[in-house]
Amino acid sequence: MVVDTYIPYLPDPAVHRILSFVSPKLAARSSIVSKQWTRIWDSLPALVFDEDDKICTDSHRRKLFMNYIGNCLKRRKRDQCDLDKFGLRMRYNGGASTMNQCLSFAIERNVKELDICIIRRKMFGKLSRLCYFSSTVFSSAKSLTILKLEGVNLKESIHPMRLLSLKTMSLESVEFNSTSDFLHLVSGCPSIENLLATCILWDAIPSYLRLNYLGEFLKQFDCSRKTSLHVTDAKGVIFPEELRNTWSPPLPTLKHLEVEISSTTAVNDYVLIDSLHWMAPSLEFLSIKQNS
Repeated sequence: MVVDTYIPYLPDPAVHRILSFVSPKLAARSSIVSKQWTRIWDSLPALVFDEDDKICTDSHRRKLFMNYIGNCLKRRKRDQCDLDKFGLRMRYNGGASTMNQCLSFAIERNVKELDICIIRRKMFGKLSRLCYFSSTVFSSAKSLTILKLEGVNLKESIHPMRLLSLKTMSLESVEFNSTSDFLHLVSGCPSIENLLATCILWDAIPSYLRLNYLGEFLKQFDCSRKTSLHVTDAKGVIFPEELRNTWSPPLPTLKHLEVEISSTTAVNDYVLIDSLHWMAPSLEFLSIKQNS
């Protein structure tokens, strides 16, 4: 029996388009088709690793996944092509060095979109610890336009940094050393247009300090034409009158404000609206939506 192993030649743009439509793992496997496909895979502008939740108890497959990441990074180190996107979604059971290696690899290649999701497992009824990331690596991420972090620990003090190109930032279950570190991160993003911060963790602070930090945080968005706030509890954006008499409004020039409240906790509508108008005294449009 004669097996035809002839592989028809395709132009580079055609191969590139084919690989861009398949999963990263399949794209990596297809690189064995020919030297041409290997060369093009090595220069794909997107690299995404996604660990299957279903294999969380299989240590052998876990090792294979970690080896797969290491081998891919080793192969891609031969080229210096910039990355449009780098994604890593995996459960945390050790291996922080590999995660930091991925982070450094992406930033060294001027990544534009960085999406890191570390899945926390439940052990004896409690969630596993957050994965520690060094925040200093972000100081050189000058090309970032989208940053998404989930399930990571940035407990190392964050000094003011300048992410001048960043427009979208999503932080979910991210732990900071202090509220000021969170503010340092946000204040270093003057071009930011979309910010989602959910379940941000830091050391416990008194109520008046929390409101003070909130005011400092909101000041970063006073130059925006439109600001949307999503809060779990309406009480979180109600500034007591005694504080309003001594503090300056954080959004003095904002014209358009939308507030979405996910909690059903009852609050006095007049008190809420009065506080929002103090926060943004120049408002021309105010929308309040409370999810039931």
